[in-house]
Amino acid sequence: MSSDPDAAQTVLFVDDEPRVLRALRRLLRDDRWRVHTASSGAAAMALLHTRDVDVVVSDFRMPDMDGVGLLERVRDDHPAAVRVMLSGEIDDVHLARSTAVAHQWLTKPCEPERIVGMLERAGTLREMLEREEVRALIGGLGGLPTSPNLWSRLQQALADPDGTVDDVALIVAGDAGMSAKVLQLVNSAFMGLPRAVSSIREAIVYIGMETVRMLVVSVEVFRAFPLDPRIASLSIDALSAHGQACAQLVRSQLYDPIAREHAAAAAMLQDVGQLVHASCDPGGYAPVLEEAVESGRSLHDVERARFGFTHADVGAYLLTLWGLPPAIVAAVRRHHEPLGRLGHAEPGATSAVRISHLLVHTHNRRAGDPGDRSAPAAIDIELAEAVPPDVLERWTAGAVRGAAAEEVQCP
Repeated sequence: MSSDPDAAQTVLFVDDEPRVLRALRRLLRDDRWRVHTASSGAAAMALLHTRDVDVVVSDFRMPDMDGVGLLERVRDDHPAAVRVMLSGEIDDVHLARSTAVAHQWLTKPCEPERIVGMLERAGTLREMLEREEVRALIGGLGGLPTSPNLWSRLQQALADPDGTVDDVALIVAGDAGMSAKVLQLVNSAFMGLPRAVSSIREAIVYIGMETVRMLVVSVEVFRAFPLDPRIASLSIDALSAHGQACAQLVRSQLYDPIAREHAAAAAMLQDVGQLVHASCDPGGYAPVLEEAVESGRSLHDVERARFGFTHADVGAYLLTLWGLPPAIVAAVRRHHEPLGRLGHAEPGATSAVRISHLLVHTHNRRAGDPGDRSAPAAIDIELAEAVPPDVLERWTAGAVRGAAAEEVQCP
């Protein structure tokens, strides 16, 4: 336990049941947390006006102001705080509505280890991005920009009485923003699943087609966000194409089923940090995009020089905030890290995403990462030095086959 009071997290629990608040205070009696409680939404907002809070955990069903209403106000007035919904029972409509404001969900009654685990994960967020204004921008985000083409196709699939889970999963898996939101929801403690889920099809089976429909129609968490004209060089479709090609490659090459699904999800989500920048700070991101294009340098390098962090760091922060599995977060955060630092004779999830990124960028002209300007010779050296020849030959052949198949589908 830490003895530094400045290292302690400040946590606010909001519930209209006094016994629940007393139990939470007893559970968190050590110096890792400074615990405050409030018995209503109004009391919580009054307390938030007097002090900064790192995490707000609110019951869903409360009189006067319910949990969604409270977390909406927290999002607007205190966006840097982690927002957690606590509920024993919630229908599809309210569950979908809460996805725009809650970062994570907990069931009620909640096992002590789940609460402690959630708070411990929240504590890592301050270490991932030091600048509070950036954390506040990300914390205020409800959804990510979605490809207008895929959004339209998803609407049609959901409206089709003969539409299937496979139809919807294929569309959602092709878009990083929609994929991240579905995985956020299915991996919440509210779903009560015994293991992490990284397959989009499996996720949609668990959360249900009706909830997906609510996300599109009622809440509009899935919608085609118009990109600011100042960042016209950023293409959601191009990022999606790269992510899809990388995901298909790791699925074809990894044998371990868990590593395969984690790597495929991370490959699809590798550039969500760029979508966060596009949503939250297009004016600040536009000069970075311009400099990368004009200088011929990698976007990753320009971001590091300008901000001190990269879109990989921002993406990892968001996915941690949304409670996605650590294996996915790690692979997203390190997908621009040279393979020599990652190791693994036979690629695991993290190195697999890096290898797929390099090979797709080299061998698939349609799906090459538009933000990565690595020289082909440098890519060849990195791969040759870190990947055994037989493994590299197999993965390269897979990348070439994937590119050829894409050429046939998109003449």
